[in-house]
Amino acid sequence: MPVSSKKKSKATKKNSAAKTTKRPAKKTAKNSSSKKAKTSTAKTAKKKTTKKKATKRKTATPAKPKSKATAKKSPPKGPSTPSKPIRFDYLMEKLHEEHGQLADFPSLEDNLDLLLFAHLSLQMRIEDAKKSFGGFKTQFVDWNDVRISDIAEVRDVVKGAQDPLSLAGFLQDFLNRLFLEQHHVGLEFLRNLTNPEIKAFFKRYSGFADSTMGLLLERINDYPVVPLENIAMPFLDRIGLGAPDTTALQRQKDLYEKVARNQVVLLSLFLNQQARYTCPMSEGDLDCPDCVLKRGCPYPAKVTPRQRAAAKKNVRKSK
Repeated sequence: MPVSSKKKSKATKKNSAAKTTKRPAKKTAKNSSSKKAKTSTAKTAKKKTTKKKATKRKTATPAKPKSKATAKKSPPKGPSTPSKPIRFDYLMEKLHEEHGQLADFPSLEDNLDLLLFAHLSLQMRIEDAKKSFGGFKTQFVDWNDVRISDIAEVRDVVKGAQDPLSLAGFLQDFLNRLFLEQHHVGLEFLRNLTNPEIKAFFKRYSGFADSTMGLLLERINDYPVVPLENIAMPFLDRIGLGAPDTTALQRQKDLYEKVARNQVVLLSLFLNQQARYTCPMSEGDLDCPDCVLKRGCPYPAKVTPRQRAAAKKNVRKSK
């Protein structure tokens, strides 16, 4: 056999061997790529299923129902305000039932009578003020007689006051100063004065409340207000008469537009009485169960005797 043919046969054998060895290599590459593709698709499928499970879990778990203790709403902070104001006709009706009709009061046509009765009503309850005023009219000749009488006699007439002796001394001191200045006991000269002049006059006689002076201004110069003390403003808030952001003077003017002219004095006396004895500024002193307005009062935080006692304890502890 020649050499060239041997070399050819060897080359063909090598080529065939190389071909045979290369073929399985191709298969292994294909297998590895397919395995990688399968694993990647499996991973993505797992991720999708886990996401679906997570979303299912989120949607499937409903919110826990709140217990009755947590479901209760906490009380609103700050002072509670009424939703609807009290009816004004109801207010006047009940106040007259509590304190009396116009005919039950003295005439008060005289300016000095009006001044002193209004002052008495701020020192005691209206029923006691009526008795004291009636005692002055029956036991003494006139106010000048009160001025020159013994202080013990005057004290006995105003025994319904918290401090009868100091009230008797105040009344006699005022009447004496009035006599020395005007040479008589009376206030009819105020009809010739303007409102600023009347206010200047009362500045010299300290001890009278602004609402008492306001009644004379309304009587003499048609001052369009229902005079009230500052302690009456929280009471007006609770019954819904006047917005809390309005001034005290504006509230008194608004009341004047609602009431008849011959009822201005009584309304002033009635509201000051309610604010002083039944519906005072401090909620711990409220007397809602005994209030004549309790059925028509819109105040949502009506106070029971037990709550009032608890509030008083808290005030004592804070002190």
